Amino acid sequence: MIETIDHLWQDSTQVNNVDYKLISVGTQTALVIEDFLKYPDKLKNLTESLPYYNSHPTWRPGKTSGFPSSHCPKFGAFISKEVSKIFGDSDVECYDLYVNCFNGQMNCSYNLPHVDCSIVPLSIQTHLAVNLCLTQDMFGGTGLWSYKNKMSLFEMSLQEINELYHIMNSFNRNNNIAWSKFEGDSNFKLEEVIPMQYNTLIAYSTTVLHSPHIETDWFNTHDRLTIAAFMQIYPNVVKENKKLLDDFNLSQIFNLTF
Repeated sequence: MIETIDHLWQDSTQVNNVDYKLISVGTQTALVIEDFLKYPDKLKNLTESLPYYNSHPTWRPGKTSGFPSSHCPKFGAFISKEVSKIFGDSDVECYDLYVNCFNGQMNCSYNLPHVDCSIVPLSIQTHLAVNLCLTQDMFGGTGLWSYKNKMSLFEMSLQEINELYHIMNSFNRNNNIAWSKFEGDSNFKLEEVIPMQYNTLIAYSTTVLHSPHIETDWFNTHDRLTIAAFMQIYPNVVKENKKLLDDFNLSQIFNLTF
């Protein structure tokens, strides 16, 4: 009989620690939880056994193993339940969930910083991006960027958002281009690299410009393995939540007043 991974996934995703720290990067904030899982090795081994496909070159680099959208709330619940507590018992659901395999030699037709929501028209279906690192020999992390000194879409004028949209859509999307780390230019500036360590969870607003921080000579003997999860947060609008909701742009997304 064919076995499902349900019980293995549940056993591997038991949470160990939910003490978080907030890191201020320019005008934005990232949330970091170290030693997140009780049994990270189990989840690492399980995710390594999943089937992978080459990622669509205009979406993300490397290889991907994804979950059907109808299963994301269930398999992402080990993260969404803890995010709910952090955001003052807000209603949180995992909207998208997959495993990324990156390396310094992967093909990638697009390496510019990006946001995880639609730019034009501006549509924010997911509110929080989460990365959980499952690589023990880890380098680099997640780069947080600014465009014309603005890190979030909410800081940009309509003209700047349109400029960003056209830059992203006019980029040379050649499927055979090898990965190269974008170094920035007169408009794009790397503000901070949030280090990714084994069994560490990183979260940030989907409206913030970001990219994988990977040099071409890194991960040539093993992949950089991370679980990527995207959360929809419907805030519990109480005064005690105001700072976190402000920090992660949720007050602006929902036009909240306190």
